[in-house]
Amino acid sequence: MKNEMKKISALDYVAARKASSARAEATAASRLIAAAPDLLEALEDAEFLLRKIGINWKEAGSMADSCLRSAVDARAAMEKAMAGTKSA
Repeated sequence: MKNEMKKISALDYVAARKASSARAEATAASRLIAAAPDLLEALEDAEFLLRKIGINWKEAGSMADSCLRSAVDARAAMEKAMAGTKSA
């Protein structure tokens, strides 16, 4: 009887871990979805600046503030997407 109880407990533990993992994955997905507009905006800004610098690299120095602001916005969007994870 004791061995059966241990097997059931082990199965319950595995099921609980799977459920916990599924909840964590759903939470991460919802954070990513919530951050998607910010991520897209930051990526569009960065792409614009990189394209502009690529076309006229002599302007790169005068665009330093814009580049820094774009990097800060991108980092904020990434942190929003990764909120609560070990990577954030």
